[in-house]
Amino acid sequence: MIKPKQVFLGCSFKKRTSSYIYLALDVADQFDVTLVFGDNNPRASDIRDQAFKLISTSRVVILDIVPDNVNVGVEFGFAQGAKKKDLYLLTRKPFLKSVQLPSMFQGLQYKSYRGEQAFGDRIEACLAEHYRKRNSVIEQDDPSAEPWLKREIDSLVNELGRTTRGDLAAILNCAGPDITKAANVLHGQGLIGREANGYDTIYFRLPNRVLEPV
Repeated sequence: MIKPKQVFLGCSFKKRTSSYIYLALDVADQFDVTLVFGDNNPRASDIRDQAFKLISTSRVVILDIVPDNVNVGVEFGFAQGAKKKDLYLLTRKPFLKSVQLPSMFQGLQYKSYRGEQAFGDRIEACLAEHYRKRNSVIEQDDPSAEPWLKREIDSLVNELGRTTRGDLAAILNCAGPDITKAANVLHGQGLIGREANGYDTIYFRLPNRVLEPV
């Protein structure tokens, strides 16, 4: 099952043991998400299986493509095969110009960076597309709020199968009334179902229905 607040970051071991990773962890804290890595297990024979499991259960996958890092290439292939829709590629600017990318990476969109701070900025840009910063408030007059909530709720209900309004509010870091408003729109369109559950409500994806692009 997808863990909505889990983000997989594939990068070189050199970055994992440098200040780069502390920047990435600081950004993850801003969005109240958990950053996971495929090489945390000390047993080398288990690294591949652990990486694949974490990619499968992560909502967002971010891969840093650098020279001589075969592991990240394998992780990319697995993420593609698993049809991960929230997949981002990062790379250093000099790498793109000085090294010929393997054919499977050609034609793909990258967020390029130069230096540590830019690396953190690119990760922040990836997460900003899916999470609101901790303690943020969606203003009633924000024209982007309702489309964003509609997209996010549909995505999360589709991934989780069944979830409560309270869980959705916690995941999206916004107030219950905003969640209820967006969920009511989706329910009115016949795209999600709902049922009473004491003081809360359970929402679930209705079969054979597809959302219009928001």
